[in-house]
Amino acid sequence: MDKSKNYVIFGVLSLVVSLVAVSLAYAGFTATLDIDKTQSDNNLKWDVHFSNLELEKNNVVVNEEPIIIENSTFIKGLKAVFDSENNIITYRFNVENKGSFDAKLNGFIIGNLKCTDGTNNDIGCESLTFELYDGSNIIDMSNQSKLVNTDGIKNYELLIKYNGDSSITISNLDIVFDYIQY
Repeated sequence: MDKSKNYVIFGVLSLVVSLVAVSLAYAGFTATLDIDKTQSDNNLKWDVHFSNLELEKNNVVVNEEPIIIENSTFIKGLKAVFDSENNIITYRFNVENKGSFDAKLNGFIIGNLKCTDGTNNDIGCESLTFELYDGSNIIDMSNQSKLVNTDGIKNYELLIKYNGDSSITISNLDIVFDYIQY
């Protein structure tokens, strides 16, 4: 009789614990978050853009200088001839944050780049390397800690290095910096 009494007590306790667990699980999965406040500040804005682009040519013939697309982080259109190893073009520019949010560099994209040889045949651009510097420090894009605080300015240098042994012409070089809210 004692044995069957223990089974009944164990069964009742198991049932109670099961009901509590099911109730807690149901409550946890059916909770709703109601937000009844709205953003009322219409003065918030995103405004991260390039300014003051300078180009250092270092023995590279530049046929078309790049330009900053207004109010953006987009530099468009460089056409240049690299004719010897270790030719370097250096872009110096500022990134300004005139918006309401701190911004973090998420990466940069090299787009539309075309490389041709001396007879205007398309060739690969593997002999070019791109290095981005914040002052004297090279930026490792896996470390996304390069911030531009609200009302802040960050100075950058982008080096385009040629490591080939024959003359190439580059054209349509577009550079876009991707900033995200921090």
